[in-house]
Amino acid sequence: MKRMLTALSIVLLSAMFILGCDGGEDISDASANVTSTPEETVVLNGIVVTDDPLGSMVQAINTRGETSDEAPVDAKGHFSLDIDNDGPYMLRLIHRDREDELFSFATSAGHVNLTPLTHLAMYIAIGDHMALQDLFHEWDGSQLSPEEVQMAAATVNANLAPLLNRQGLDHRTYDFFRTDFKSDGTGMDAVLDTVRIHIDPAETLSRSIQILDASGSPLLTFDLANPAANTPASSAIVQQKEGESQ
Repeated sequence: MKRMLTALSIVLLSAMFILGCDGGEDISDASANVTSTPEETVVLNGIVVTDDPLGSMVQAINTRGETSDEAPVDAKGHFSLDIDNDGPYMLRLIHRDREDELFSFATSAGHVNLTPLTHLAMYIAIGDHMALQDLFHEWDGSQLSPEEVQMAAATVNANLAPLLNRQGLDHRTYDFFRTDFKSDGTGMDAVLDTVRIHIDPAETLSRSIQILDASGSPLLTFDLANPAANTPASSAIVQQKEGESQ
């Protein structure tokens, strides 16, 4: 009897071994062999601020030099586009009735704005090296780092500190590239309604930027060398604008 039980045990163990090695169910963790792959495309969407957005288009380019389809801008300034996933990305606004363009920058998918402030920051970041139009067409991501764009944005914020702080926007932390806002006359919308940015490429970088009010009069002196030392071109103009917004 003991011999029969022993023989039966050997047969059962052999069968279990065979099932486990050949044709049996693999109970190992299948997820260990699964590798995550990045998304093939990403979505960039946001707000365009220009005098007349209708008829304009937004286009992005990735670091492989691949451009997105041109995405239309609606009456409220909104756009959305898809592009192959290889950031950082440069974006441009294409006006159908004039040559002026706005430029912007994004390191990843999500919300991104195209406004005179993003354009100004890109202009400061690239400096005298090349025109922004040429930069877009030659974009491969090596010309500007995210840190350089961030530093340029900080320079813009420091110079516009009185206007930003007046609208409850902390100039030390506010991100005008990626922060969404409403077209309701408050916050960033109010700042953009107040200022007109004039860039004269014929001048040197330090003298080429003028911050004007809505009527075209000087509003702030843009200090590129020492942005923290923002100096109003006329304190009376600033006080007048602040009084009008109350």
